[in-house]
Amino acid sequence: MDAVGPELRRDELSGRWVIFAPERLNRPSDFHRLSGAARVSSSRTCPFCEGHEGMTPPEIFALRRPESEPNGPGWRVRVVPNKYPAVGPGRPIHKPKTGLFEARSGGGTHEVIIDAPEHGREWPGLSLERVGEILRVHRDRVALAEKRAGVRFVQLFKNKGREAGASLSHSHTQIIALPVVPVDVLGESLRVEREFRRTGRCPACRVIEAERAAGERWIAGNADFAAIAPFASRFPYETRVFPFRHFSSFAETTEDEIRSLASLSRSILVRLKKAMDDPPYNLILRWWPHGPGAVSAKAGHWSLEIRPVLTHIAGFELGTGMYINPVFPEDAAKALRQ
Repeated sequence: MDAVGPELRRDELSGRWVIFAPERLNRPSDFHRLSGAARVSSSRTCPFCEGHEGMTPPEIFALRRPESEPNGPGWRVRVVPNKYPAVGPGRPIHKPKTGLFEARSGGGTHEVIIDAPEHGREWPGLSLERVGEILRVHRDRVALAEKRAGVRFVQLFKNKGREAGASLSHSHTQIIALPVVPVDVLGESLRVEREFRRTGRCPACRVIEAERAAGERWIAGNADFAAIAPFASRFPYETRVFPFRHFSSFAETTEDEIRSLASLSRSILVRLKKAMDDPPYNLILRWWPHGPGAVSAKAGHWSLEIRPVLTHIAGFELGTGMYINPVFPEDAAKALRQ
């Protein structure tokens, strides 16, 4: 059938929403598609490099030198619409032939935050000031996305490396604002709310307190944040960064906290690079839906998750939702503390 989209369809049995985005088949890639092939990385053809601003859609925000012009060189962090969005302005959908199925247009936004103008510069190779600037842009763009009409959930994520899902090797982060709440996010948010009502305390605050006392899964911390290897980590060397201050919205992070988060998150990535030979990874903002059915501010506690891609999920994980992790978090934390 003719390609239309983006389009969201809900699975009737699981309640899970799936995004169909045929235009993403046209995305550029600087990775070989053949299994095991080496990466092809070239600043000459990379659309995210400084001097190639015409290869992306017009910027919607940038931190740049005062004398520089929009959509030209002179920027430090640049935000553009994704040229091949997973969601976007509403379009006609394939109407289900029966009332059993539910589909809706993929309304929402999909932004790309280009972390640095230099090709090959990841967070461990940037100054703390530069990483802080990136996180500040993340915070402000998430806050704007959350306020858009019809948005139910906002996901911020960074894929580093082909194995982690990146199509371009130039360091970048993405924000997708959705008109629905993903079923896994909804399920976890409901559990958090139940635990809060049962105990009268935020579940994340209880975890931070217990892990600080135990110490064996505590990786590092500073005045505002703690980095912990989760007790039931799904992936080897998985790390979760929590703010000590209890608040549910990443958009409410203060300037002092941004600087602390830059310091700790960069430190964890440097440690992973050293311990695991610069692995591919996913960096994921974990927070809660807002609006109807949202987690209360007293129960919700956001965090930043860093998942090195050292193993692959297969049939068992896909079939059950359970994960097999060959590395105990206690051992992972010990290695990352060094």
